Amino acid sequence: MFDPTKPVKTRDGRKARIICTDRNDKDYPIVALVDDSDYEEIKSYSSEGAYLHTMDESASDLINMLNTKYLNVYLHSTDKSSISVLFDDINQARSNAINARANGTNVLLEAHPVEV
Repeated sequence: MFDPTKPVKTRDGRKARIICTDRNDKDYPIVALVDDSDYEEIKSYSSEGAYLHTMDESASDLINMLNTKYLNVYLHSTDKSSISVLFDDINQARSNAINARANGTNVLLEAHPVEV
């Protein structure tokens, strides 16, 4: 579900920023600036982030950006169970894996990017 209060981009990956969500237009109340290389283009959107009122998706539709986290998976040597840990920062994930190895823990996956 689209949330205009969260960071957005276009469906085709262009940077976008919402300027307002209360434009006096019942069909297109959202106004956003969309990156077009050398300048920002002004575009209007529905409350669901749709650029066009059709059943088809448009490359210009707004979608919420996902957050990238970094996944480490560790294997406990004693009972062979595994544990997965998500980190906000790639350097933190790498540092944690180095420390785990130094303590004899088997690292199955290190700093793998995951979109959440």
